[in-house]
Amino acid sequence: MRKKKECIGKYFDKNKNTLINKLIICTTIRKFISRSLVGIREDLEIGENIELFSILLFKEDCWNKEIYNNNNFEQAIEQLKTLDIRVGEILDLYDILGGDKVLLGDKIKDKEDEKEEEKNKKEKKSSTKNSKKKRIKSVF
Repeated sequence: MRKKKECIGKYFDKNKNTLINKLIICTTIRKFISRSLVGIREDLEIGENIELFSILLFKEDCWNKEIYNNNNFEQAIEQLKTLDIRVGEILDLYDILGGDKVLLGDKIKDKEDEKEEEKNKKEKKSSTKNSKKKRIKSVF
């Protein structure tokens, strides 16, 4: 997957203004996983060795309508097929593209900031308690 990771990175560096960008693929992957890979919703089992974008080409419900109906959609999918990503590698692809950070961006950062702030408050509170204990001990 390391070699594919480099290819994916190069592809998106080279094609930043393409019809299908990282954000769109991450959104599509989440929809595809929830609708097609989780549970028994499909009549046909989707094998892990099938090329991912060959399947996504026909999964209209996973795509934004504007993108799916765009005249350049099939051409964009053909370009993505050159990455040779298999269904079994879908989570790796999602992570490589930035996954939740790409989709949720500031929301994740805000949550991380909240956690850090709470941690700092706890440390400060603990530090204050220890300081009081030391002062009490020194009095006795």
